Amino acid sequence: MPTKSILPTASQIENPQQTDFPRPRQDWKDHVPPGSSLPTDDKARKALPIFTYLTEYFPDALLAEVGVAVAGNDQHNPGQPLHWAREKSKDQLNTAFRHLWDHKSGVTKDTDGQYHLAKAIWRLKAELQLLIEKDREGT
Repeated sequence: MPTKSILPTASQIENPQQTDFPRPRQDWKDHVPPGSSLPTDDKARKALPIFTYLTEYFPDALLAEVGVAVAGNDQHNPGQPLHWAREKSKDQLNTAFRHLWDHKSGVTKDTDGQYHLAKAIWRLKAELQLLIEKDREGT
């Protein structure tokens, strides 16, 4: 028996007021205090299975992304604890695109042995983090 697709049909995309297909939960955001990343409300906290997501969805991709962070930190912040030195690179989208270009061109790993896709993911997450922070500040 075929399973029902969770992807919206063309009709549903054209008529977004339809709600008969799954949508990402957004209610947890209502319980997040300004400047915080996690909700304080118990029910909202339990609705965020962070550990399960990190360990069961894409474990190899997550490890590759961590490898990018460690290699980048060793290159740009030698001897310092792992951290994002935001002032050292601000061109997230162009850099992510160049890594996607290399990957699409058949070059899966960069000269340092890290996956181009993992580097693109790191850059896109950096851009998303900046956007969320900007939205949180209301600017």
